[in-house]
Amino acid sequence: MVIMKILRKINCLNIFFILLIFIVFGISNGKENNKYFNNMVVLNFQNQSIEDIAHFMSKLTGKTIVVGINGNLPKITVSSKKPVSVEDAWHLFLTSLALDGYTVVKYKNFYKILPIKEASSFSTNVTRKAFPSPSIETYIYFAHTNAQILLNAVRPFLSQYGNATVYMPSNALIISDIGVSVDKIQKLLKSIDIPNLAFSLKMYQTKDTNAVVKALSPLVNPVSQKFGIPMVVSSVQKKHSKSGFVLVYAPKLMQASIKEIIHKINESASHFRRHYYVIPLQNASVGEMAETLASLFGSASAISSTTKRPTPNLNTMQNQHQTIQNNTASNPNINVTSSNKPIGSIYLSDGTRIGFDRATNSVILYATKSQYKNLKNLIKKLDEKRIQVLIAASVVEANLTKQLTTGVNWQALGKNGGIGFNPASLQTIYQGLLSGNFVVGVTSSSSISANVGGNTIIFPDLAVFLSLLEQGNGFKIISNPKVLTLDNEEAIIKEAQVYPYVTGTQYNINGYPILTYDYKDIGLELDVIPTVSKDNIRLGINLNLQDITGFTNTNVAGQTVPIPITTDRVLNSEVVVKSGQTVILGGLVSNNTIKNISGIPILQDIPVLGNLFKYQNRENKKSTLFIFITPYIIKSPEQLAKITKANEVIAHRIYESVKKAKE
Repeated sequence: MVIMKILRKINCLNIFFILLIFIVFGISNGKENNKYFNNMVVLNFQNQSIEDIAHFMSKLTGKTIVVGINGNLPKITVSSKKPVSVEDAWHLFLTSLALDGYTVVKYKNFYKILPIKEASSFSTNVTRKAFPSPSIETYIYFAHTNAQILLNAVRPFLSQYGNATVYMPSNALIISDIGVSVDKIQKLLKSIDIPNLAFSLKMYQTKDTNAVVKALSPLVNPVSQKFGIPMVVSSVQKKHSKSGFVLVYAPKLMQASIKEIIHKINESASHFRRHYYVIPLQNASVGEMAETLASLFGSASAISSTTKRPTPNLNTMQNQHQTIQNNTASNPNINVTSSNKPIGSIYLSDGTRIGFDRATNSVILYATKSQYKNLKNLIKKLDEKRIQVLIAASVVEANLTKQLTTGVNWQALGKNGGIGFNPASLQTIYQGLLSGNFVVGVTSSSSISANVGGNTIIFPDLAVFLSLLEQGNGFKIISNPKVLTLDNEEAIIKEAQVYPYVTGTQYNINGYPILTYDYKDIGLELDVIPTVSKDNIRLGINLNLQDITGFTNTNVAGQTVPIPITTDRVLNSEVVVKSGQTVILGGLVSNNTIKNISGIPILQDIPVLGNLFKYQNRENKKSTLFIFITPYIIKSPEQLAKITKANEVIAHRIYESVKKAKE
């Protein structure tokens, strides 16, 4: 029985060793690259030498293992409580080696066991993906952000055997450590090294390169300090232009904001980019507009301007002016000289320029879109169609040497509040004529009227004159002019004769004297400036009356030459009247002595005795001028047509009256 029990125990041990041998040596000889093995193994090496365990692992895995350790090798323990795969058995072996400061390094086709301190320089296993193995691995990580900053962040996580360095040209981290540590550092790097924080180089097209660089420059130092990588802003500007390109080296997450900043600056540059604009004037002249804008902006260059008015034609609205000249206040920036000279430009401090073209009567702007809109609105308001004023004048001369019995006629002017001459005596008439008073008269009941725009306009200037002309009482209408002008523009009415007078003498090559002459206008000049306010008109009246009172003889180069003696009478005044109401200028008295000589020819020229053969008569002629001014507000062509028609009727009545008086 005892023998049988012993045999049974021997058989059981044999079976166990046979199974162990089958498990160990019955594995398939797969390739070394296979990661997974179908066979399982139970490891139980307790305090065994590294060489013995290495020999077993070489048989188990098919790897050629060389022990590169000098001296006595330490003993290690490798054990597993349950069957493990061959791959796990290999990792258990590597882990046990690592605990004692050793590792396995692959070199060509074999593996070498070395101290960990030496293994990092011996290892050729370089990878960009770490695995949690106990072997030494060299791991390269290409950083998105500054690799030097990342190195400082991961250094505490290296094992006592690991080391790391930075390769700046490619911004890469090179880590050599146990695979477990490398795997942990890899996960850490992926967590803190955000791709959007990486620097990238972008090129942007700009419309105002200097403005973009100026806007981005304050970001360079803070960004460089925060990320540890220099932020770079570089620009390339086109020749003779503000546009160009900007190169920005900055974090990716900032590039979107930088792009938005540049986009807004480009929009602003487009908005503030200046262009040329031409604004044709419809009503005002460029000279007037230049003066107005220069006085408004102040800092303008010198401007030369003179505006000529066309000759009036009451039948059309286009030819509206007889003689209108600019009445401008003095301005240091305005110089009214010659219309042939171009008008100077206005330069504003922000770079805007305003020019003027006489040929096309246009304003030329060099401005931004917003400035153009503002200036266009201003010019449009200044260029609005202005109210016109028709100035109807009648110049009447009255001979005061005749007996006037016109009391009732003059009284007609006083019926509606004009000049009162009651009682109508000759004495009161003379006093009124000689006084020279400036008065405002209104119409008589017999005046001609026309309905214009719903309003009745009365033509007052002929109710009295027609009667005087018919009676032949010494009244004579010198002129009856009418001129159309714009509101607040000067109208000039001139009735004069040109008289020559000697100013000096010159001698020709033969020594004979040649008299030089100048010419002077002698007569009446009336300047009227109407200013419209609703239905009222303020008239600025300037009257200049020149007359020849006689002649004086002077000797010029041995010749007796008569020089005219003239008198000037000037009247300046302002008055406010309604449209169609008449202003009367009276009392402009002149005295002329007329010398009449008649006699026997030849005999009357004998000195002293000639007086016996001729008759001399001196007649003193005293006359006065009356000037009637009637302004009409013209707001439409229809108004002008109706007033023109009414004036034609009046002119016809004057003609008939004069013709009848002559008969």
